Amino acid sequence: MSVTTKLTLLVIPAVLIVGGWVFWQQLRQSPTRQAAVDLPSFGLIIVRLTTDPLPPLTTGTVQMTLRIQAPGGRMAMVDRVTYSYGPVDGDQIFEGRAEAVGMETFQGPLRFTTVGDWWIKVRVEKQGESGEVNFTIPVEPAL
Repeated sequence: MSVTTKLTLLVIPAVLIVGGWVFWQQLRQSPTRQAAVDLPSFGLIIVRLTTDPLPPLTTGTVQMTLRIQAPGGRMAMVDRVTYSYGPVDGDQIFEGRAEAVGMETFQGPLRFTTVGDWWIKVRVEKQGESGEVNFTIPVEPAL
């Protein structure tokens, strides 16, 4: 076997192992973006949160998207989704109402004023019942 072949057989697995380790570390450090709320008459409703951009930055408006589903991917039609958010270490509280943009999808704007961890509380309402789920997301500086 040539030296080039031996080197290739060593380098490729090493790159894959390092890349896998970095990916695993990113997954471990990422905050949970899914939570369930229990509405007594309707059962569990799963709320999945994403932001654009990801991770959210301190400049401009960040678009928050909320996917609302019942377990097993079944549809969970809700009447209203509101939210509040603020810095974990601060006393600022911002509020908003997420607008329906699809059958199970709601969107709302977020504006982050500081770098660090922020909490987001999402309130789901359906036929007079409501429940809340909480998320914590890291906000990074704009470059």
